[in-house]
Amino acid sequence: MFWSEGQWVLCDLGSTNGSFVAGRRLSVGEWVRIEEGAELRFGGDAERWVLVDGGPPVAAACADEGGEIHRAVNGFLPLPAPTNPELTLFEDNEGHWMLEGESGTRAAVDQERVEAGAFGST
Repeated sequence: MFWSEGQWVLCDLGSTNGSFVAGRRLSVGEWVRIEEGAELRFGGDAERWVLVDGGPPVAAACADEGGEIHRAVNGFLPLPAPTNPELTLFEDNEGHWMLEGESGTRAAVDQERVEAGAFGST
């Protein structure tokens, strides 16, 4: 499942046990738009998932030890906290996520681990 052209979409790529949307098994290679509230299953009677928020994906971070997830607001995420940021994750004018800190500004990498404050965040 991924975000494409302003919507969430799912495609079954030939999985053995199937991908299901609202109880219907997708055909191999079939693309389906996923609406908020849709029930998803991957593989027979596997766990059931529901798309709770149909909005676009946003950047988020949390300490390695778990805890509260911090999400970007208006394309901006200060780390480790808004009151004393050491790093800033922001979305540039072209929609790319950038990471800015003492060593300069660079493109952010999805799922990367960064050090900010007493704890690392991902």
